[in-house]
Amino acid sequence: MAFCCNDSGRKSGPRMDYMGNGTETMENFFTKRELLRQELAGLREIDLLRQCLGCRDLAENKDVAGGLTSFGKINFLNYGCLPTLCQCKCIYCSFVENKAYNNYKLAKQEKFAAKLSEIMDYLEKNKLLSDNFSIQVASGEITVHPERDELLRIVMKYPCRWFTNAFVYNDVIAENLRNNRYSDMCVSLDCGTAETFKKIKGYDKFDRVIENLLKYNEHGNLVIKYILIPGINDSLADYNGIIALLKKFGHTKLDLARDTFINPLPYEVLESSALLYSMCKTNGIRINGDTYFFSKTENDEIRRLIERGFGHQEIEIYENNHVRQYFRNKELTCANFTTEYRDYFFKRNFIEKSHNLREFLSKKSAVIWGAGINGTLLLELCCQNGIDVYVTDKNKLKHGTVVSGKKIMPFSELADKVDTILLSNGAFYDSVKEQVGDKYDIIDFFQLISDLQ
Repeated sequence: MAFCCNDSGRKSGPRMDYMGNGTETMENFFTKRELLRQELAGLREIDLLRQCLGCRDLAENKDVAGGLTSFGKINFLNYGCLPTLCQCKCIYCSFVENKAYNNYKLAKQEKFAAKLSEIMDYLEKNKLLSDNFSIQVASGEITVHPERDELLRIVMKYPCRWFTNAFVYNDVIAENLRNNRYSDMCVSLDCGTAETFKKIKGYDKFDRVIENLLKYNEHGNLVIKYILIPGINDSLADYNGIIALLKKFGHTKLDLARDTFINPLPYEVLESSALLYSMCKTNGIRINGDTYFFSKTENDEIRRLIERGFGHQEIEIYENNHVRQYFRNKELTCANFTTEYRDYFFKRNFIEKSHNLREFLSKKSAVIWGAGINGTLLLELCCQNGIDVYVTDKNKLKHGTVVSGKKIMPFSELADKVDTILLSNGAFYDSVKEQVGDKYDIIDFFQLISDLQ
């Protein structure tokens, strides 16, 4: 369980495990939530919220009178199932390579419906649900889950936001949309053509999905989402296609998003967003998402590009952009997309900021902690740009092996040689802190690169 569903790519807020039964789990949840409240109010030292520092969504929750609330009742619950199933192989999906994904036996053994039922029973009996309570059904595909019918029964009486790929039409979901005015369905269509749909989703099901969406659209609120990926789905053909589909649905709004795992945000995303904004505005369609997925500076640049306009010359430059051409000509799948895409933009950003990074680390003695895929990439870039660092890993089998000309060493041999630990994965923070104590400056290396000016 998490206290926030916004990881913004690399950040991960406080989390806790299911405790064995609904009552104990929820009591533990409320205990930790009160500690979070105290940390926000400055009544105790920051501990649980340490991972949240720097998040723009982190704020004190004020009541009407202006005082700090104790959070009150539950307004919103976002649930997802893992192990789970999904028919899609979206290239940006972070779960596809997980061994528990698309495993029917594991998903059935988890008995997720029973756990959710216990939690909902506890919240209902203790009158902890607010009058505007709603549930978001996310992660995996509910229409093919082995416990689908039971899960649907549990949530049917509440307003729901359904996240589905719409490969399968479900009458029960349609009934929920019809009977709850605050229910809606969000589908990441992410394209406007069948060709791009197959490239992004992994299957040639564009026509079937459109057919099912038209049926759902008759019963309630349908939200079309567009996760913008430069070089993949930002062509004029896709933009014209999605606008035509929105008109077919009778919609005047499009939810715009971006792949938050690509950090920092590539400038090409701002250009792609600006063109889509401009085309939608011309066709009477409003874009929803600018204030959430983009910073003020990024939004200002998008607006500048919109005001400049996209004439024939700007469109030609846009279409012939090296990055767009590079990715349109690559064979990308869910197995290699995140690595290929992230590494391309991260390497570009690393090189641009290498001078500042060298200067930052010049007065430090640093070690990269973690010699997996991320750590190897970071070490390779450091070596290529004249930045001298050590590298370590908890896996003893890696000790003594060489990566990019650097020997992976046990941390015990480096303990007196370094003062700074550069994490190849920010999620390592707690475990590393527990192992080394307060002697070292522990930094998320990816976040450091992003923050450098």
